[in-house]
Amino acid sequence: MTIARRHVAVSGRKAGAFREGRDMLIPGRRINFFGSFGAWISLLLLVIPARAHVGADAVFAAPPPPADTVPLISVTGATAELIVDNRVANTVTRYVVLKLDEGRKLALDGAASGALEGGARVEALGRAVGNTLFVTRVNVIAGAPRDKALSGGATGSASAQGTLSVVHADYFAQGRGEYTLVVQGADGTATPLEVAVIPDSLRAGMSVIATGSIAANGFSLDASNITILAMPPADFDGPAEAPTTNNVLVMPIKFTDSPASDAFSGDTINTEFQTRVAPFYQEQSFGAQLLNVTVACNTTVPAGCATHASVGGWLLAGAATPANCNYTSVASLADSAAQAAGYVLSNYRNRFYIMPYNSVCGWSGLAYVGSPYQAWGNGYYQLWVSGHELGHNFTLWHAGSLYCPGQSIGSNCVGNYSVNEYGDPFDVMGNVYPGHFNAMQKSKLNWLPAGSVKTHSSGTASYTLSPLESPGQATYAVKIPAASNRTYWIEYRQPIGFDGGFSSNGAQVRVASPFEFPCTNCGADDTEMLDMSLGTPANFGDGALLPGQSYTDSQNGITLNVTSVVPGSNGSLTLSVSIGGATATSTSLTSSLNPSLFGTSVTFTGTVSGSAPTGTVAFTSDGSTIAGCGAVGFSAGSANAPSAFCSTSILAAGTHNIVASYSGDSGNIASSSPVLAQVVNSGVPPSSWVNPSFEIPALGGSYQYTPSGPGVGWSFVGGSGIQGNGSAWGAATAPNGTQTAFFQGTGSMSQALTLSAGSYTLSFQAAQRWCCVAPYVQPVRVSLDGSQIGLVSPASTSFGLISISFSVAATGAHTLSFSGTDASDKTTFIDNVSLTSAGVASTTILASSANPVNAGAMLTFTATVNGLSPSGTVAFMSDGSTIAGCEALSFSSGSVNAPTAACNTNSLATGTHSIVASYSGDAGNTASSSPALQEQVTSSSSLLNTGFEIPALGPSYQYTPSAPGVGWSFVGGAGIQGNGSAFGAASAPEGTQSAFIQGTGSMSQTLSLTAGSYTLSFQAAQRWCCVAPYVQPVRVSLDGAQIDNLVSPASTSFGPVTISFSVATTGAHTLSFTGTDPTDKTTFVDGISLVSNASFVNASFETPALGAGYQYAPSSPGIGWSFIGGAGIQGNGSVWIAALAPDGSQTAFIQGTGSMSQAISLNAGSYTLSFQAAQRICCVPPYLQPVRVSIDGTPIGNLVTPASASFGQVSISFSLPSSGIHTFNFAGTDPTDKSTFIDSVTIQ
Repeated sequence: MTIARRHVAVSGRKAGAFREGRDMLIPGRRINFFGSFGAWISLLLLVIPARAHVGADAVFAAPPPPADTVPLISVTGATAELIVDNRVANTVTRYVVLKLDEGRKLALDGAASGALEGGARVEALGRAVGNTLFVTRVNVIAGAPRDKALSGGATGSASAQGTLSVVHADYFAQGRGEYTLVVQGADGTATPLEVAVIPDSLRAGMSVIATGSIAANGFSLDASNITILAMPPADFDGPAEAPTTNNVLVMPIKFTDSPASDAFSGDTINTEFQTRVAPFYQEQSFGAQLLNVTVACNTTVPAGCATHASVGGWLLAGAATPANCNYTSVASLADSAAQAAGYVLSNYRNRFYIMPYNSVCGWSGLAYVGSPYQAWGNGYYQLWVSGHELGHNFTLWHAGSLYCPGQSIGSNCVGNYSVNEYGDPFDVMGNVYPGHFNAMQKSKLNWLPAGSVKTHSSGTASYTLSPLESPGQATYAVKIPAASNRTYWIEYRQPIGFDGGFSSNGAQVRVASPFEFPCTNCGADDTEMLDMSLGTPANFGDGALLPGQSYTDSQNGITLNVTSVVPGSNGSLTLSVSIGGATATSTSLTSSLNPSLFGTSVTFTGTVSGSAPTGTVAFTSDGSTIAGCGAVGFSAGSANAPSAFCSTSILAAGTHNIVASYSGDSGNIASSSPVLAQVVNSGVPPSSWVNPSFEIPALGGSYQYTPSGPGVGWSFVGGSGIQGNGSAWGAATAPNGTQTAFFQGTGSMSQALTLSAGSYTLSFQAAQRWCCVAPYVQPVRVSLDGSQIGLVSPASTSFGLISISFSVAATGAHTLSFSGTDASDKTTFIDNVSLTSAGVASTTILASSANPVNAGAMLTFTATVNGLSPSGTVAFMSDGSTIAGCEALSFSSGSVNAPTAACNTNSLATGTHSIVASYSGDAGNTASSSPALQEQVTSSSSLLNTGFEIPALGPSYQYTPSAPGVGWSFVGGAGIQGNGSAFGAASAPEGTQSAFIQGTGSMSQTLSLTAGSYTLSFQAAQRWCCVAPYVQPVRVSLDGAQIDNLVSPASTSFGPVTISFSVATTGAHTLSFTGTDPTDKTTFVDGISLVSNASFVNASFETPALGAGYQYAPSSPGIGWSFIGGAGIQGNGSVWIAALAPDGSQTAFIQGTGSMSQAISLNAGSYTLSFQAAQRICCVPPYLQPVRVSIDGTPIGNLVTPASASFGQVSISFSLPSSGIHTFNFAGTDPTDKSTFIDSVTIQ
């Protein structure tokens, strides 16, 4: 179809009718005249008729009037009007637009705008919401010309007739989208329409005639009148019947003025579509939507490709790049070239055009929302763009996010919210990460099995959701229609397949269109993700509702409660949903033993208060379900306050956050308990019972079954507990204190202790109760770790002493328990429990081979145990944790009554460590531990004892000295000598002592070095003795590899030696000096220094090679930097849309409060740090992410705030007062989704 040009005269309707805003009757029609319905990017049309598909339609309406607090603005321009003549509904609607002098267009709303005629020049005062101006006053500067056309004075006119469609442009770099109407002619010609308002009366698929004038870009129609001739067909753009296969033709197209070199090849595009794009759709649709992709002249090569495609696999347009980003011409040229190459376009449902980057366009990708199923990539072909644009072809809008300060959604949002059109970080339609479509979108496309979306409308129910990525599951989502403009969708995701780049162990909650809080200055969304984790505002990456957490929509009486989560591809999430009419419940949680010991059984009791609640209780520890406690039924308590129990002995040592979550039922709303902090201790010394006389809790003359709480110590089960003197139990007076334990029937009590291997005696007092079933003896079984060590049957109601001897074979946690054995109502009382060890008291002494020591240097801790021929083992601990390889060392030297065990390690990190040696004990010796030894581990490139002045020897010498401060490890014929010693060395050039290396003796020292280049300097001299010639060649090595030549001093006088070398990786490195001649020849060494030739590793972030991808917190050899949180590396062309890297092809990014750091060795002095920085034009305006640069935790310079998306040079001067290793850190300071790019970091 061609645009018909004609001259028109408009008449027959009086301006007065518009000014008065009244209805005017015309035979057969009713015409309603009013002002603007909103900004053209806010008032979007429905692409799919409601009857044509499942899921929510994207409904667009005018933004709500702004509050009076919004500032008034004054604008000047010319008015225009758009008339929509609906011949189907017999209505005519008029819209008023103001074309500003600067070229922008504003839709006008309000009573004052209704009287304006098209073509008038006016000054308007009002309040702006997006691209809509709510007018309060209008001043007409010049009236409309009497012969004006509806377009605002144009006399040359054009028209287009055909089917209405919608195309969407994604300006990812700017975080915004734009929608445009396009008329598809019967001959295949596409005519874009320029309108300031997209009327809500229009639908894609309508048959229309648009008239107006040719727009300034030369290919669009500046529409002033749209006539609706017919509604869309009933099946227009409906979802495909699954499964289905779409043939997709991808057409790389270049023009005669395109760059000679291609940014990427056709093969690269083909690889991306075949290995990522097509598999992505197959995976996320569970095989329901397949893409059969053909990249023109690459996947297949018809004969015509030889003349119509380049060597690099690009179709040749044979024409220059279309002016003004005429994407319709791009498509026409590519279609023609593909047909000439031999492709039949009608064989392909989808056509995807990829062109060299055109800055005139600005957008990264563009696509029709539905028919005619075409998409464009502007220099981009990667999944994050192509997957997104194809999503539009499949009729999807965007996946956004809703942010309300202090609330997920609700009253706080009114007048105080923001919508990020692309804000969903888990969905490719959010353009943050190329992840699966969300559940609402999959359901809309018929990709989810029938019945796998549960709709919850009333009452209380529990749902178990499977991961959205896992095929063949029963339930994927819960849909809750809360109100006409608020529909919740809840889903569960796991890092599976293409969703493998994130971790989420909670319920993701979204609302679907139509929205209560729509975006007023952007395109349309299918969904808006809600932030369930308000601790990190506007961060939706951690926005899931976690186990034990609940969300309440008080406006609609809805409560969501995540009761349990099982991670993994076969995992699940259990969710309780309650709506109105149900009783609010509360859940309390208690522990039978707190603190407890590792390995001890602890019983948690969850009590739910409600209206005769049924259902189950899930118990979680630190967010994960406790094994066997995922859905526990009620077994005790009252009707309105039943209890469920969870017993476990698998909690690790430490403090755990325990939560009990009630599932809810039809009459009771789900609820979760407050967090209970359960302390699990690793062990206590022998005989240190907790509450051995049962005085806690204080009960007076009463009693309590299964008491629990701080200080109780024991874990009581069944018919056991504590009673006081004078209670109903009628026990004899307690022999110790005023209370005793009781065992009724098969009740039991237990407590765990950490016991060393050896012999013990357990003692306690026991008595029987003269009640209730004769004979009154209740035999009590005493067990150690479940094995019986005694059976007690008290013969009297008076307390008598019981003693039981037993042995422990292995040191560790052991549980002693007392259990009744007769199920009838018979009772035994117990009191005053004690435990004694039969072994000799031992003592343990600890020594270190070097203190301080450089990080990475081999260090030996020696433990000496004094006792009676002690056997067993010694464990060496650093800061409470066992040193690797030193968990249970046997004695290897020493005397019979004072043997020693040695622990060798080089794994201690920089800092001061508390070292303890713990002897296990044996049958004749008690366990013991040494006093803590404070071991100092240094981390610097400054060698210790470089002048060999420690130990002070005077005119003497010492082979292989070892003492605090020596620093070096000497082996064989190596050591330290002083001036005037028998070695006859020249006077030491530094101090009064030097090292000597005799024969093949050696000395070494381990220190922490960052990757980079270094210079090693020292003084060396030969000894004029003892085997001629007197030269002892010394090999200098780093980590066992020789650096430079052998050092062979030519004189007995000290002379300087300098060696340069490089370190490839940051970490511990060993520098050694070794003699190479086994005869009695000696070299002296003194005054060693090591200087870094400062430079950063991976200063331009080219490692790892990511291509057009990106990676958060990368870690692999050669990276050099340590990335934390929202920091990482991205490549040119990645989803981050950074400017081209100024050095290489990759840069670092710092998002939110992410950070990156690197340690390098520097001498004291003045330096200049330089780097390139740029801002990302996304995602929260203003787009500045201020970056703090610091050294060793102290900021240097001002905050770095890049002023542009282009890279600019930043230089910061600073001084260092001391030499050593210094850590440089770059950290974001704004927690919102703003980013700064960094590249080419240098130091001078």
